[in-house]
Amino acid sequence: MLDYTKIKKKLVPPPDGQDDAKLRTATVSVVNTSGTLDITLNGTLITGVPRLAGAWAVVGSVVQVLSYRGSLLVLGVVSPGPAVGMSKTGTTTTGPSAAATFLTAVNFGVTFPAAPNVHINLDSQAGATSGWAGRAISRTTTGFTLFGFGSSNTFSVSWNWTAIYAP
Repeated sequence: MLDYTKIKKKLVPPPDGQDDAKLRTATVSVVNTSGTLDITLNGTLITGVPRLAGAWAVVGSVVQVLSYRGSLLVLGVVSPGPAVGMSKTGTTTTGPSAAATFLTAVNFGVTFPAAPNVHINLDSQAGATSGWAGRAISRTTTGFTLFGFGSSNTFSVSWNWTAIYAP
């Protein structure tokens, strides 16, 4: 079977001379503290490639990359790569309304390979929050439910959480 792609491009070039957007795969070489990735694409190391918010990757992961007009954007993981851990932290502000318990759904903002361990800390001051505690229940790869419990009270306060996946 003949490939007419090159002939078609000569006869009908793209309107502005630039190639169309292409979807490619690459391997993550470095995860930078800035949130960008260094990737190996077609045997070439490319540094500082941005990624979509919420897209995570670890070194060795195969990622999907969108290339358009000389720019690259990592869309997400195709295969998770080697067994490497990941973590995510966050804060949710909530509290009961004159009850002894409450439930609040929390989303991680990323998808973990499996349900992570979740640790919760009540960022409290003296007063209404004293004697209150919380734990993560119904953990999934995308979030958990914060179960708060203590004496009947009304307050709204920050709960810090850390989700940790370690294979």
